[in-house]
Amino acid sequence: MTRTRTALASAMFLATAFGQAQAADIVIDFEADSLGFFANGFTSVDSPLVAFSNTAESEVRIIGAGTLTPPEQADGQGLVVVDDGATRGGVQLDFAQAVSAVTLSFGNDDPAFADAGTLANLEGFSNGVSVGSVDVVVNLDDVLNQSITLSGLTMDRVVFTYLQADRSPSILFEIIDNISADFAPIPLPGAAPLFAAALAGFGARRLKRG
Repeated sequence: MTRTRTALASAMFLATAFGQAQAADIVIDFEADSLGFFANGFTSVDSPLVAFSNTAESEVRIIGAGTLTPPEQADGQGLVVVDDGATRGGVQLDFAQAVSAVTLSFGNDDPAFADAGTLANLEGFSNGVSVGSVDVVVNLDDVLNQSITLSGLTMDRVVFTYLQADRSPSILFEIIDNISADFAPIPLPGAAPLFAAALAGFGARRLKRG
C-alpha cells in the first residue's frame, strides 16, 4: 500500500509540474509610461520582457490622448512608429522568452490615407525566420477598436504593419495598444519518462493486488 501511494504521489507531483510549466501572461497598456520619443529597444514599465522597435527608423513614441486626433486612436496612451515616407516600417516586438500567442489592439486606420481592403498584418519569427502571419481587414474608422492575434506558434519576435490590399506597404503609421502575450510552455527534461514510469508502476501494482 505504501509503495502504491508513493507511486501515485510521484505521478501527481509530475502532473502538477507539467501544469506549472506555462508562465504567466504579459500585459502592456503603456498607461504608466512617460510620453515622448524613445530609442529602439524601448521597454514599457509594464514588463521588461518585451522590447519595442521601429523597423524603418531609430525610435518609437509613446503618445497620449492629448496628442491624438481623434483621441480614440489609442486607449489612453499607446505606442506609435512613424517613418519618413520613403521607407515604410512597422512595430517590432522582441520577447526575452519564446511566446506562443500575441494579441494587440490597433488604430490610426484613417480612411483619408487608406483604401478599402487595407490590412493589419502580424508576422511571427523564431531565430530570424518567419513562422507564420495573420491578416485583419481594417475597418477604416480611425479608432482603436480592432485587435489581431497570432497564436499556435513558437516565436521570439513579432512585427505589426499596415499593408495595402496588394500587400505593398501602407502609408499609415502604426499605433498599437493593449498587448498581451502567452509564453510558450517550457519542457521539463526527463519529466515525461518519469511520469509514464510512475503511472505504469501504479497500474502494475494494482493488477498484482487484484
